[in-house]
Amino acid sequence: MWPIKGSMSDTTVSAPIRTVLVDDCADVTYLVATALELDGSFDVVGMAESARSGLGMVAATRPELVVVDLHLGGRDGLWLLQRLRTVVDRSTVLALVTGRDLTAAVRATLADAGVDVALPKQDLATSLPSALRRQVWDRRRLLAPAT
Repeated sequence: MWPIKGSMSDTTVSAPIRTVLVDDCADVTYLVATALELDGSFDVVGMAESARSGLGMVAATRPELVVVDLHLGGRDGLWLLQRLRTVVDRSTVLALVTGRDLTAAVRATLADAGVDVALPKQDLATSLPSALRRQVWDRRRLLAPAT
């Protein structure tokens, strides 16, 4: 857990989380977008079906959260995650969703790419919104100016 710097108002914590989703399966993208929008804490500002369009979408929208499917077009999810930190800074939370268990080697590669959290696809509609919200709010607290 990251240390908390300063304090934030309830308004800052509860401001909508600007989110981009990148997944090559339209059904999964729709499910995730719906779950996040229904939660009320998220504003899905973009959706992309490929790594390259996702990179462009993130550069154009500057979201606070990017959710990427690891197996996007084969290995393109990993390619995208490795490049996102060149487009966004550490204030953006990078989240990965996958339907498979991750090997130690893949976890190490994801950590090197600056991925903040990896979540199973099985939990998309149930625990995904709360897990992502917690990650973003923790980051907001970390980056908040001391008062």
